[in-house]
Order: sequence, then structure tokens, then C-alpha cells
Amino acid sequence: MNNSTTNYIDEAIAIIDKEAEESTDTNIKLIAQIMIEAVGKSESIAQGFLTTNKTIKDAFAKVRSAAQKTNGAISDEDGYKIMFEFFGIKGLRVRTRLIVEDEPQETEKPQRLNFADFLS
Repeated sequence: MNNSTTNYIDEAIAIIDKEAEESTDTNIKLIAQIMIEAVGKSESIAQGFLTTNKTIKDAFAKVRSAAQKTNGAISDEDGYKIMFEFFGIKGLRVRTRLIVEDEPQETEKPQRLNFADFLS
């Protein structure tokens, strides 16, 4: 990676981080983690974040709208697909799956994003 590539990626990550830090919505923070991962994979993805005024909040609104049309029947994978399309991200996907594991301790709560929870 050359310096300009690193700068594009660093700048895009800074934009995403800022939105996540300014948001009180836990879902925006979780989505930001995925978007940071996506931006880190490609200079063109990073440039896309730098050349548009689109926000994660806007992308999440698109997912909410799609979920409302299907009475909440939208998977996390489909939700991320909608967000990636919103940002023009191609060639990436987010796969989610259920994992059976020991229950976390009382102080430890795993965070999962479930788009169906936001239809009310």
C-alpha cells in the first residue's frame, strides 16, 4: 500500500469512527465496525466514503425501510447487503450465523444487530 492509499483508508476510517462516536445508537456503532473492516480492504471503497455525503445512519434507514416492507422478515446478511449497495461496495458480503457456545458471564453481554427489532 502506498501513502495515498493509506491516507484514503485512514481518512475514511476517521469519518466512520466520528459518526460512530457521535451516535448514541448501539446499532450504528456495530455497523461502523463492519464498515471500517470493508473500507480497510480497498482503496476504492475508502474513496467512496470520502466522495459522498452518505452516512451509516442513512444506510440503516434504507434497511429499516426494506424490513418494514417485509414485516421485519429481513436477515442480518440481507441488511448488510442493502447497506453495502447503498455505499456502492461490491464484491464483499457479511455472513452471520448462529453459534452455540457457553453462556457469557453476567457482566458480559454479546451485541448482535437484529434489524427486525427496529420496526416499531
